[in-house]
This record gives sequence, C-alpha cells and structure tokens, in this order.
Amino acid sequence: GWYIGGEFTKVGNYDINYIAHINSDGSVDTDWNPDPDNWVTIIKVNGSDVYAGGWFSSIGGQTRNYIAKLNNTNGQADAIWNPNADSDVKTIAINGNDLYVGGNFTEIGGKSLNRIAKLNNTDGNADSSWNPNSDGEINIIVISGSDIFAGGLFNSIGGETRNCIAKLNNTNGLADVNWNPDASGVVYTIAVSGSDVYAGGQFIQIGGRMSFGTAKLNNTNGQADASWSANANS
Repeated sequence: GWYIGGEFTKVGNYDINYIAHINSDGSVDTDWNPDPDNWVTIIKVNGSDVYAGGWFSSIGGQTRNYIAKLNNTNGQADAIWNPNADSDVKTIAINGNDLYVGGNFTEIGGKSLNRIAKLNNTDGNADSSWNPNSDGEINIIVISGSDIFAGGLFNSIGGETRNCIAKLNNTNGLADVNWNPDASGVVYTIAVSGSDVYAGGQFIQIGGRMSFGTAKLNNTNGQADASWSANANS
C-alpha cells in the first residue's frame, strides 16, 4: 500500500486526521492511525519507519513538534526519536543513517540550525558540523550521490549567494561554487535524472535563460537546457 498526508480529516468513510495508510487493494488501514493534531506536508518511508513532517505538535500518541518517526505497523511515534523542531518541516530526504530536513525552523535536533539540517535516524540529534544556514524557507531536498540539492525561497545558503536553488556538499554543507542557476523566484520541487536536474516553481528565469515555471538544468554547471521548455503558464 502507500501513505498519504495533508489537511484532510476523513478518508473514505472513516474519520482519520491528516495522515493515513492505504492498503494495496485501495482500502483504508483503520488499524494505522497516528492521529496528528495538525496537517502533514511530507512523508518518507525507510524500512519499518515512517517519517512525517508538517505542522503538528502531537502524533502517534506522543508530543512531537513538526517532525516524527512512526512505526509502520501500529502508527506509534518512536519514544526516543524527537528532533523537536521549532517550526514547520516541509521536506525530508533519507541517505543511510542521515535524514536531511528542511522547512522554516531555526532550531532542530537540539541545535540552532536555520531551515535545513542533517539528523541522525537513531537518536534524532542534528549534526552541528553540517550547517548550510539558509536565510529563507526550504521546500525541497533531493539527494544525488554526494550532492544535496535544495530549493525554496532563499538568497543565501551554504556560505554563498544562491537564489532559490543550490547544490550542497553532503559532508560540509557548503554550496558548490560552480553551480548557480540563480532562479528568479521560489523553487518548489527538484528531480535528478543522470546529468539532468529538473526544477519547478514560480520563476521566470533560471540557469541563465528565460524559463517559465519549469527547467532542465545541467548538474555540473547549472545552465538551463535551451532545447527543453515545458513553458508552464502558472
């Protein structure tokens, strides 16, 4: 089956709040009900763990602020794992024992970290040595090898001036000095395929070209592919 999250309070004929598990036959799994007290914006599954981020302060029978690790069988929150963010979590990406998370927080995992952080998947503590220190919200994080792509509404991240999209090193958190697409507006989503990085948002210019809402970027130099133009109108 699969997991869904959002602003809903009903799934099918059942009163279920903000997060649910749908069985592979399309029926609602009524035994899995973490019952958060506010909406869920991101869900990531890793083995028997279900990570959820959003706007909640309670989920899975525990006090959990904005982010939680849930059991995939009973929906209960992990009793130990509690990063305790101070504002909303919008995106989660998993790489081995590390979780990269982004949003609007300025404190998470026991550290003062602005809007993007690397968390340990066992204890929930933040890695203070990885601190890109974004000056604006992070909407999406995507992992590709040793690179961490981040999109959002920022002007500075990883120690460099970067507008709304950046490539970060997964070890030190610094921005790639050679990769600067310089989007003119907010980036909401990123997907990586081989040597191509696809970006979507509310920009009209990115990678050195006019491109409305979507673009294909080179993952080495950040330049937009002039022959690829989806030309979204909104």
